[in-house]
Amino acid sequence: MLSGKQLHGLAAKSWPDMRLLGTVLAPAFDGRRRFCGLYIERSGMIGKKLFVPLAAISHIDISGAYIADSTQLAACKKSAVQPGCIGCAALDAEGRELGSISDMLFEDKRLVAYVVSDGLLGDYRSGRRRYAPQQIQIRD
Repeated sequence: MLSGKQLHGLAAKSWPDMRLLGTVLAPAFDGRRRFCGLYIERSGMIGKKLFVPLAAISHIDISGAYIADSTQLAACKKSAVQPGCIGCAALDAEGRELGSISDMLFEDKRLVAYVVSDGLLGDYRSGRRRYAPQQIQIRD
């Protein structure tokens, strides 16, 4: 399992020939806050920001993000690279605030959990909690 913070800086390689395409900048989310791909920065003198849709990704692990279909890479502006949900409020089903999202956990190509912080003292007392994506609502 990888955290969202561990994704940043991973090598993005083509699969199966292992050609280096660039480095991962951040996970990408759609308008409904669902994980939909990765933002990568192309290696070279002038780093170009690219979006890789989830369907083009073969797998993601600690050694890198492997892109099965590099023809689906799409150029994007650096301003399009958003931090996702980090810092957003996490709410339970009844709308009560649980804390703020401090990280995300990924397993292969799936977002499996949000890590929620309840502040410095709350985290010290009980640790940070993990919630499955379907268990919480996210508010800006």
